[in-house]
Parts: sequence; structure tokens; C-alpha cells
Amino acid sequence: EDIAAISNGDILITVAGESDKWAYDAVSSLGKEGFEVVDICSFCPLIKEKEEHEGHDHEEEFDAHVWLSPVNAVKITEGLCETLSRKYPENAEKYKKNAENYIEKLKELDKKFRTLSKGEMIVADRFPFAYFVEEYGFPYVAAFEGCSAEAEASFEKMAELVTAAREKNVKYIFKTD
Repeated sequence: EDIAAISNGDILITVAGESDKWAYDAVSSLGKEGFEVVDICSFCPLIKEKEEHEGHDHEEEFDAHVWLSPVNAVKITEGLCETLSRKYPENAEKYKKNAENYIEKLKELDKKFRTLSKGEMIVADRFPFAYFVEEYGFPYVAAFEGCSAEAEASFEKMAELVTAAREKNVKYIFKTD
């Protein structure tokens, strides 16, 4: 269904990285003239993923979770607005107005995050928040520094998380699947 939907479009917006590799393969198999693939990561400075494990080769050497920082979300919105306006100039004013409204909301969110107390984040799983913590200065402890599904937490790292959770009297722990 996704490939059929892509074949009916003119633009495919991706997050790049390993998770969207299938989309690039699908687009190249279409052979459609003028089709454009836009990678939202191209609008932001990228952070390399930290790897604490050995013996694995990874094609994705950067953290693709760029949208988790409102500052990056502004850059992505501006980039997508420009891309869509260029592709569909008849709708450019509509795109610009929508982008301005959304950017205003993102900037309000950015201001709120900057006023938050910088309590330590404890993450018991993969860590997609690199852009967020870099932008706002939150200290953190995570089982996995990056988001690779091949990463495995060491016994020492798990003990560090348990100790941090106990010291900070953590009441809730969230785990993603």
C-alpha cells in the first residue's frame, strides 16, 4: 500500500537512515521523472550516534531523531515549506502561512523547555533524545546511548541505571518496544 501511495505522489518526505531505506528502493524502482525525495535530516546539523558495543557494522552513523528538538523542528518546517512552495508554487502562500503558525508554536515550546528544571533523565531503553538533551542541557543516563536495535546494555550499565533510579527516588520507568 505504501509503495502504491508513493507512486501516486510527486514528493516523498523521509527521515533517512536505516528505517527509511525501503522508501529509497521503492522510489528508484518507480523510474518516475521529476519525483523528489526530501530527507528532513538534511535541514539540521546531525549528531553522531554513540556506540557502546563492538562487532556490529552500522550504515546509520547519525541519530535520525532530529525532530525531537523544537529548534530542529523549526528548521525542518522551514525546509519543507520551501520545498513544497518550489514544487507547488500555486500553494506557496498557504504553505508559508501554515509554516509561520506552526513555527510560532514551536518557538513557544522552545521557550518553555528552556525554563524547565534540569533534572536528570533516566531512560531504561534506547536513547532517541540526543538532540533534545543537547539543545536544553538535560543530563541523562540511558541503557543504550543510541537507537540501534543491535545495542545491548552491559551489566554495569544496567547497575548504573538502577543506582541512579534509587538515588533519585524514581517512581516511573518507561520502556519502548
